Amino acid sequence: MFRTLVAVSVLLCIGTLPLSAQSFKKVAGKPQPTEFMESPWLVGAETVKHWQELPNQVNAPDYRTRVYPGQHLTVAVGARGDNRDPFLRGQIYTISITAGSESKVFERLQPAQVRRVKAQGADFVLSALRASGAGSGEAESLMSMVSFAFFDLDWVPPANAKDGTIKVMVKATSQDSTSHQLENSKIEFWTYERAVKEGGFKDNKEHEDWMMGYYQRPEPTRLLHHFRASKDDQNAFKPNTRLFCAEVLKSNPEAAHDLLSRLKEEDPVVRIIGVVAFLDAGYSLTGLLEALPADDRERFKMIPEKIPALPDPYDLAPDTQNVIKVPSAFDMLWSQFLATGDPKPVRAIANGLEWRKEGKDFLALKKSGKKPDGITVELAKGVSYMAAGWSLGSFYRNHPLVTDYIEAWKKDPAVPLAVREELGALLTNEAFKRD
Repeated sequence: MFRTLVAVSVLLCIGTLPLSAQSFKKVAGKPQPTEFMESPWLVGAETVKHWQELPNQVNAPDYRTRVYPGQHLTVAVGARGDNRDPFLRGQIYTISITAGSESKVFERLQPAQVRRVKAQGADFVLSALRASGAGSGEAESLMSMVSFAFFDLDWVPPANAKDGTIKVMVKATSQDSTSHQLENSKIEFWTYERAVKEGGFKDNKEHEDWMMGYYQRPEPTRLLHHFRASKDDQNAFKPNTRLFCAEVLKSNPEAAHDLLSRLKEEDPVVRIIGVVAFLDAGYSLTGLLEALPADDRERFKMIPEKIPALPDPYDLAPDTQNVIKVPSAFDMLWSQFLATGDPKPVRAIANGLEWRKEGKDFLALKKSGKKPDGITVELAKGVSYMAAGWSLGSFYRNHPLVTDYIEAWKKDPAVPLAVREELGALLTNEAFKRD
């Protein structure tokens, strides 16, 4: 189900997507009134961690519409208008989050940070304008028309929460004691039982969308439905799929414990997929076997021998005996990103752009129509360079958080110059296009 992201295309270059016609409009000289957005957002507490090393202006995180046990969440309050940043900072906030009969009130809050949120697709348009030599000054000044205040709070659903609605209420009070009550936000809370009963994937697209957007909308309990959907999938035991599952299990131990307790009722193949995932996440085989039916135990003891341990995705040394070793590692690194949103695996892939000399030599060889004399370290580096650029370009187009990371690294002097230059050419470099 979980497609291989890079390795199957390492000898190809992809074409750039056609630019959509998008414009940034503003009435010159007309003041934009400052006001709150209608209602607060509930977002993952990990969002703030993702942004730690990013500049002020970022793409919006996904608004949570469904919450599960054990998840850590925070609140964002938005504003629009010319003076929105000082407006948001100048308020004192009271935030109340209610789940069932339990309410948690956070009083006298001030924003931990205020972030300007980019217009959807603005990074892509600006990159295309710069690449074409067209002026981007006005568009750049209009990248953001909305800001969000984020708070240093970490809310977790109560342990006894039942299926129902979570309500988020926010009151803001300005320095002159003017109060503003935002409209309440309502979000669904799903227990493990409901997620197991109703959280199945209606089709392959929903399944893949769940995986590709997991870091924005984590739903760890649906991993059981992934195991079920994967029992006839030849990709179920591929390293990138396995690493994704392991990272999901590690991200929410409470959900993992619940899932483990349910494996004994599943189809034998589903149990095997699940046991492999738990082993990859660092669980002991002894503990896993104790959670399974007695009839499974002798057979499942053989799993570590039949299914090798995951390779280290950060071992990116080229291998002349396996030219797709590094691109395959990129697949695993992207899986780690998709499960966590962590910049570390993306940064490791970007380091492959330092092999641009070897990449350009390999491109010239492809153009010549000649066959290589053999697999050399230089050729393996060239293949890996092209795979890195192709996959980074694809994720740049489709994952706003990756776009934020790349835009920050393009301006970061701590990033090697060659990598910065190559990141700036992701959309135009012919080495990253498909024939």
